[in-house]
This record gives sequence, C-alpha cells and structure tokens, in this order.
Amino acid sequence: MNTRNRWRRKLWNFGRIVLSLTCPVMTSDVSADEGAASKRPNIIWIMAEDISTELACYGHPAVDTPNLDRLAKQGTKYENAFCTAPSCTPSRNAMITGVYQTRTDTQDQRRGGVVLPDAIKPIPHLLQDVGYFAALGCGYNKKTDLNFTTQKPLFDGKDWKEREPDQPFFAQITLYSSHRLEPHWSGGWAGIRKRSTDPVDVSKVELPPYLPDTPITRLDWAEYLDSIELVDSQVGEILQRLEDEGIADDTVVIFCGDNGRCHLRGKCWLYDGGLKVPLIIRWPERLAEENVAVQEDLVSMIDVSATVLSVAGVELPEVLDGRPLIGSQAKQRSEIFAARDLVDEVMDHIRCVRTKQYKYIRNYTPENGYRECKYVCNHRPMWPEIQRLASEGKLTETQQLLLKERKPVEELYDVVADPHEIHNLAGNADYAATIKDLRGRLDQWLKDTDDRGLAAMKQSQKRKSSPNVVLILADDLGYGDVSCYGGKGVQTPNIDRLAAEGTRFTNGYCSASTCTPTRYSLLTGVYAFRTPGTGIAPPNQPALIPAGTPTLASIMQDAGYATAVIGKWHLGLGKPGKGPDWNGKIAPGPLEIGFDHCLLLPTTNDRVPQVYVRDHHVDNLDPSDPLWVGNKKPSDDHPTVANNKDKLRFQSMRGHRDTFYNGVGRIGFYTGGHSARFCDEDLADRWVDASKRWINDHKGEPFFLFFSSHDIHAPRITHERFRGTTSLGPRGDMIAELDWSVGELVDYVEQLGLTEQTLFVFCSDNGPVLNDDYIDGSVKMLGDHDPNGPFRGGKYNVFEGGTRTPFITRMPGTVPVGVNDQMVCTIDLAASMAAMLNQSGDTFIDSENVMDALLGKPNAKGRDALVQQANGGWGRFAYREGRWKIARNKGGAAYNANLRLKNSPVPELALYDLQEDPGESNDLSGQKPELTERLNAQMEAIMQRRP
Repeated sequence: MNTRNRWRRKLWNFGRIVLSLTCPVMTSDVSADEGAASKRPNIIWIMAEDISTELACYGHPAVDTPNLDRLAKQGTKYENAFCTAPSCTPSRNAMITGVYQTRTDTQDQRRGGVVLPDAIKPIPHLLQDVGYFAALGCGYNKKTDLNFTTQKPLFDGKDWKEREPDQPFFAQITLYSSHRLEPHWSGGWAGIRKRSTDPVDVSKVELPPYLPDTPITRLDWAEYLDSIELVDSQVGEILQRLEDEGIADDTVVIFCGDNGRCHLRGKCWLYDGGLKVPLIIRWPERLAEENVAVQEDLVSMIDVSATVLSVAGVELPEVLDGRPLIGSQAKQRSEIFAARDLVDEVMDHIRCVRTKQYKYIRNYTPENGYRECKYVCNHRPMWPEIQRLASEGKLTETQQLLLKERKPVEELYDVVADPHEIHNLAGNADYAATIKDLRGRLDQWLKDTDDRGLAAMKQSQKRKSSPNVVLILADDLGYGDVSCYGGKGVQTPNIDRLAAEGTRFTNGYCSASTCTPTRYSLLTGVYAFRTPGTGIAPPNQPALIPAGTPTLASIMQDAGYATAVIGKWHLGLGKPGKGPDWNGKIAPGPLEIGFDHCLLLPTTNDRVPQVYVRDHHVDNLDPSDPLWVGNKKPSDDHPTVANNKDKLRFQSMRGHRDTFYNGVGRIGFYTGGHSARFCDEDLADRWVDASKRWINDHKGEPFFLFFSSHDIHAPRITHERFRGTTSLGPRGDMIAELDWSVGELVDYVEQLGLTEQTLFVFCSDNGPVLNDDYIDGSVKMLGDHDPNGPFRGGKYNVFEGGTRTPFITRMPGTVPVGVNDQMVCTIDLAASMAAMLNQSGDTFIDSENVMDALLGKPNAKGRDALVQQANGGWGRFAYREGRWKIARNKGGAAYNANLRLKNSPVPELALYDLQEDPGESNDLSGQKPELTERLNAQMEAIMQRRP
C-alpha cells in the first residue's frame, strides 16, 4: 500500500466515525451542508466514446442494448442531457472539474500544458480528500484526455480492487468501442461488425434527413450501432462484477457519452448530434427513491460532476458551474450552454445556448464553412460518398448543408418541431423575440465565464494582420520531387498536406538555380547578380550581406516580430577580407541583418566545417581544441579521400576530395573543434528540435522562423530511420526526411493552437540535381521518378527545372485551398512581407509585392516578368514574361541540362513558348526574332539597372 493511500485510509476511517455520530441515516437530500452519509457510496462513472442516444431504451429499435435498458429501468434515464463541447478533450476537461472548459482555457482539442487556477480542483482529488480511492480503467480503457496537468496523480490505481477493505471508491471507465476506430485497431467498426453474432440489420437503420440514403451510409451507420451493442455488453460485464462482489447496492452507476456520435453533423459540431448524449444513473439502494424512470429536465454534463461530489458528501466548491441533480442544492436548468473551438487542425469558434424548445448558435468564424478536420475526412466513409454524390448533382437541398462553404452568423432552431436542426429561423421575424432572448442569455454566459476561447480568438484576429510566418526552404528539391506535384518515387504526405490545406502554386520560382544567390535574393529582395561574389560561397566566405542591410528579417524585426534562422546559411560570415573568426565572435552574420537568433550550418555540408554556429559562436567549441578552416592541406597526415578510400560512403566523380569526415569527402580543410563537430545523420533532428523550442519560447508574440533545411543537398546522409525507406536511394530517403521535418513543424504549431495565426511558406532554393559529384545511386535508382516534372534542366542552369520549384502557402482561415497559376518568386517575399506589415520595402528593388496572390485573394495578380540566373558569373540568364521566355547561355552550353553533370550544347539565345512547350525543346527565336530581341533588351535593361 502506498503512503498516500495509507494516509487517506486513516482519514476515511476518521470521517466514518465523525459522520456516524452526526449523520446516522442517509436520505435523498445528500448535500454536503446537511451532512453526508454514514457510509459513502462507491461511484462508477462509465463514459462511452462518441455516442448519442441511439439506444433501444431511448427509442431506437434497430439496436439491441439489453444491459443499458435494464440499467435505465432500475435507475433514471435522462432524456435531455448535453455535454459542454462536441469533442472529447474539452468535454472531459469540463466533466472532471465541474467547470466550463472555456473558463479554464481547456477548450481546445488536445492542447496540453494548462495549469488550473488554485480554486479549481479535479473531481478525483476532491474525492480523495474525503477518503475515496480513485481508480482509472478497471480493466477497460484508461483514457483521460485532459489539457491540464496536476502536481499529484489524478488516480490512485488502475482498479478498485487495489483499495483498502471497505474503502469507498470512485472509478472512471472509458468504453472505447464506440469511438470510430482506425482499421489497425481490431479492424475498426468493420471488425466489430464482423465479430458480432447478430449484426445490426442495415435495412432497419434510420438515417437523419441530412445524410443521403445509400448502401455506404447505411452500412456505416449500422456499424456505429454494432459498436454500441459492444459497449452494451461491456456495461453488462461491469454490472455483473458489481453483483458478484456484492457491492451493487452500495454503488452509484453513471453511464453517459463524452460527446455525440462520430458522424457528419455530429461530433465536432454544436447540433444535437454532437452534444446530446445518453445519461443513465442508477442510485444505490439507500437512494432508491431517486430512481425515477424518466427525467426530462435539461442536464449539462457538468451537473453530473456536481452530483458525484454531492452524493460523496463533499462540500461543493463555489467555483463549480455544475449543479447537483438531487438533494437540496438541485435546481432545474432553463438552458444549457456549449462551445466549440480547436478540433485537431481546424479552429472554428462556435457557441450555443439551448432550451427545451429552441437552440441558438453563434458562428464567430462563418467563413470556415463546415470544414471538417483531416481525421473526419480520412475515417468517415460517408464523407467521400457525399462528395461523390455532390459531384453528380444527387444531393438534396438538405444534404447540401454539409458542404456549405460559409455558415450563417446566427442559427436558430425549433428543436421540438425540427429535431434535426434543418430549418434556420434566425432571419424569421416571427422569432425575433426568441432570438433576442437567447442572444442575451448567451452573452451573459460568455461574460460570467470569461470565455477564454473567445479571448484567444480576438487575440488571433489581431494577430492575423501580423501572422506568425514559418518559411521552409528546401535545398535542391525539384518541381516533381513531391507527390502533390506529381512525384512518383516517394510519398510526401506532410508537404502534400500543406498543399491540401493551402494554395499550391504552379508558377512558383526561386531567383537562381544555385543556393547562395537564391538565399541572397530571398533575404535582400535584390537580384544576386547585382552583387559580385554571390555565387556558391566557399567555407571562409565573409558575410555577403553587410551589417545593417535591410532584409526580410529586419523588416519583420522592426514590426515587432521575434526572428530566427535555423538550418543552412551559406551566405558567408565575418568581416570583409577576413571571414569568420571560428574561435571567437563570428560577426557580422544573421544577427546583424535582422535575426534575433540563429543555429546554423555555416556553409553547406559538402564543404567544411561540420559545426553549428549558434548566434555569434561555434556551438560547444572547446577552447583547448581550436578550430582551423582553410584551403590548403594542413599536414601530410590530414584525413583526405586519398587516404580513406576504403571507408567512403560515396565515391566522388571529380571534387569533394579534401577533408574526409564521417565517411564523406568534403571541399576544404579543417582541424580541431572535435567537441563541436556534428554527425550528418542528426542535422534534421537537431534543427527540428531547436525550432520547436524556439517557437514555444515565442508563441506569445508574432514570430518569423526561417527554417533552412539542408535536405536534399548532397552528401545525402539521412537519419537511420529514413535510410532505405524509398526506392530512390539516399536522395529519395532525404526527401522523406525533409517531409518529416515539415510535418513536425506543422504539427507543433497546431499543438500550440497557432494554426490559424501562422502562415507557412514552403519552397526550394533551386531545382534538382542527381549525382551531385557524389555517386550515391540517384541516377541508377531513379526509375520512373522525374525530379523536374514536366520541365527541362535543374540545378546550375536556367531552364525551368532549375528555378521553377514547389511553392506552397498555407494559413487555414486565410489562405484558400486550391491551385494558383500566378507567377511568384522567393525574391518577392521581402516586399510582400513589408507591405503586409506596413514596413518600408524601398531597398527591395527587385522584389514585388505579391502578398495578395500568396494569400490567395480573389483576382490577385502575381508578377508579370522574372529574371532567372544560374550561379554568379557564368553568363547564364533567362527572362520570362507571361508565356514567353528567353534563355541566354554564354558559350552555347548548359550544365546539368538533362540532369547529368556535364555541359550540353544549347543555343546562345533561345526563345520558348512555355504555354505550348513547357519542356523548352523548341527554340522559336528564328521564327520570332523581334519578340526575341525585345525580351532580350528588356532583360538587359533590368540587369543593368543599379540601385
């Protein structure tokens, strides 16, 4: 026996003695202020997941529930019981505290970390204080699903059999079968039906009128009823155990749902299908007079919380929002209230008040329509069935309600005459007095409870004018490398999710086909070719962007944002003519051009050194082991490819043969700094973890995170959990790792409840390359995967494959879902963000404000024309205007034109019609010389223009 329970045992015995002297007889008036029982009753609270009143005892003959029917006959069946939220987490938070979830800031689905106010104690703790043993699960599911944390455990054990002899117990039991199970969990609902000896007859199913009557919908509903029959059998097992142990007459048995049924217009919504739940209470023998067959009064599930405390003889805390159902403190309700906020990734603020006859719903975000979360879309067979019928024009007007793209601001239903809540009376003058009355009741409730969900909404609305921004820049990722752009060799579910929940651009560009110039232009809003030395940066490159230069980061910093860059930098560090002081303060760098914080790979990982730079210093550097970086071999025994050929992971075609480290040859030489060196396999994990911690630190203010991934740049060394997960070899495995990183950031932002306040931008610094000097199987294992999609070329050249890349924006509630053909470029982010934040963008001379296009606003335009470059100083440029593009290749050659690292002969000046010839295979310059000359002159004029 643990010490806590031994102490509680003493307290319980003492309480029995005192109570037996003061209250020798238990009556139905069990309020604490008039004395508790000489022996406290056991209390079992059985919560079935996602269940409405589809039980035989509630008038549904298609389902067989003999155990619950018997329980209802023995006890009280409540006809009008409602939870305070239509999903499990907030509903359970309210039930276990007896306080509305919107008062305690626990209104969101699975957003943890909330600390309850001192005045609010969970029900199990209050019961433990008077001697109860609190058990969770008792052989069934041990789900709690709470948003708050407590210093001491909520429960003493997993079964009431662990209690002291004769000690009263409180048991919370979750019956999970009625939750819409995923197939890998015992086959899901279909598996339950398959194992049933007498499955529900689909012909007897009664569907609500807003659902189409098809074999799929009937079967899905029948499987839901099958799951209820399994719940009923489990209830029978619990009741039989009480009989077998001889404690049935001393035990209060409560059966309810934690929220409404898991069907469309049910769970997640404030219609009765999402809020109305079964509630059956069988009182023990000494309270037999309370076992009224049917009770039709309105009940909120927080009233059950208050009732549990009352029958246990606990003095009711003043903070409780619930009221006991029996005893002197029982008071009939005239209305119930409920709220909906974040459910999975969908934030939708809705509030309602319901009387016996009317329900009033207020939609604070009507523009969201009836958007369902991905869980619903993926696990409810009715959803694709309804979409199919809609596309075929086979839905009735009532059934089309499920697909409305906008909700009314107010809804009013006569739930007696219209139990399925189909006919909105909010605009009917005959009901003006009714809606005015209910508006007033709801407003008063919101005021009385200090609704934290709506307070967060108002703060979010303020923040939407200055949203958080997470910019994810991939490295060497091609247009066709992700599945939402047609990629075949690897699945990218997280990047696809961004596209499915946002806008996917088909004409999204980076400004150059190599990393350094694209990154320079992205931050400065200036074409990199205007600044000498902005080609691929060497290891000791001084800072390419001088301290104090206005940048994308600095304008966001000036607007009050917290700013950070985490990942690959490759824009040089340190003073002009000197470069980075690896053993001292490394400046200037990101912190001198607008970033508050950085955790960097200083160059790129095929170059040395393999260390992180945190803010102004090499991270974890031991001063006794100084770091040296140079261009010449420091000693004869320095580890190089030549003396480590047998240890190479990848052979090199012609370069990357200087320093040998972690099985790979690198460009450049370095010594020392051993404690600071990282392992290539850990890059993605380190940056994701650092990003999460930084986001969490700044979640209360606007933030800009530049997540600059090294994936999928060579050398392609992924974490071992991704190794071999695709058919494309290391390159494909690294795409999978990149996709994982995206998912981690998106999920974490959602976990913090910041989804609708955060703009995600996903793009790449240039197009694809296969064997980028390292021979890693990228060519050999390519199969039918086409990294540049329908385009020609890739990294190092100015064909479309070099600069047209995946480009996705996502901000639910602001950015619409769809595909956008407007032309946008990474260089435009600077001017666009400046315009959004009312900051000056005068120095961003080549950046255009395309924010309306990025946000998907109707009729918004992207840029009209764009200059594209290869690496600096190669004399390879292109210019696109509308459908036309000219490509200028000095010397008549293009490198990596066919995704092979060699020069291919091409015209020195070519004209392409991208509308008819996206693969740039047909040079039209000879047929359209005037157009060719005009575009060439326009490009030259732009290139010669100086700031």
